[in-house]
Amino acid sequence: MNLSYSHQPARLLVTVFLTVLLNSCSLSNDPVLRIGSNQWIGYEPVFLSRSLGHLNEEHVHLVEMRSSTQVATQIRKGNLEGGLITLDETLSLIDAGIDMRVVTILDISNGADAMLARPGIELNQLKGKKVGVENTAVGAILLGSALQGAGLEPSDIFIVPVEADNQYDNFMSGGLDAIVTFEPTRTQLLKQGAVQIYDSSRDNGLIMDVIAVRADKITAYHENIARLVEAYFKARDFMQRHPLRALLQMAPRLGISPAELKSSYSGVSLPDLNENEQWMKQEKFATKANQLIKLMKKSSLLSPNFLHLNCLTHNSWSN
Repeated sequence: MNLSYSHQPARLLVTVFLTVLLNSCSLSNDPVLRIGSNQWIGYEPVFLSRSLGHLNEEHVHLVEMRSSTQVATQIRKGNLEGGLITLDETLSLIDAGIDMRVVTILDISNGADAMLARPGIELNQLKGKKVGVENTAVGAILLGSALQGAGLEPSDIFIVPVEADNQYDNFMSGGLDAIVTFEPTRTQLLKQGAVQIYDSSRDNGLIMDVIAVRADKITAYHENIARLVEAYFKARDFMQRHPLRALLQMAPRLGISPAELKSSYSGVSLPDLNENEQWMKQEKFATKANQLIKLMKKSSLLSPNFLHLNCLTHNSWSN
């Protein structure tokens, strides 16, 4: 389990990071910051920070939902100030007219997102099969890459839209031959006999999870955004210093064992605070976002006139 973290004082590093990132906003009398989330191993350190007492519900309220689609809907409606969401969901919100800002990169998938199939079905045997997938860029990336590897087109299979919270039940009911899913559902289905035939380690780091906040809420919620980021990196520090205790606290909420959670973390990269700062300072993040924009346009997940962005990068935040 790669849970590396720089042991520099968390408060000092977070303060410096957010002072530059959020550009001198008001720091007093913040209202409660409402952050939505569904279940995913990359989000779990945020919930660990709450259980460790680093995140006070009077400052940041974590709103647990069944799917990322629900989180995005509540952000659009104004019922949440932000969420623990994928980068593609952040871009979709921007496309819908909700300007968003990324304050932390939580993880980069490197195998934790996967396509599973029933025993006896291999990747090159998907033609004519029913494949469940959530209608997101994450689903499109995995499905498109898997089909390309099998020499197939989307028209060669029957695509069945399935939201994240229904994936386990839909697959177990026998109505699907394969499914594109992620942790912890991946581990749960593997325990029931599903076979992994493709994973995100082949997708060049395009599947990324972030803490994203509505741009129009940055000033009013600045202090509590800082508290959220600080609490997250304190939890990351705890995971580094006490890995077993961390796994024991996080696994029950995900419905998998500590050993399974440890194995699951081998499928993601968790950038530390210094790495986050480097991502924001360099063109690396904008380049990755623009690669994703191109793919999402091709899959009709973004408007054809959606422009390439620099607005999620560090430099544009400090203007």
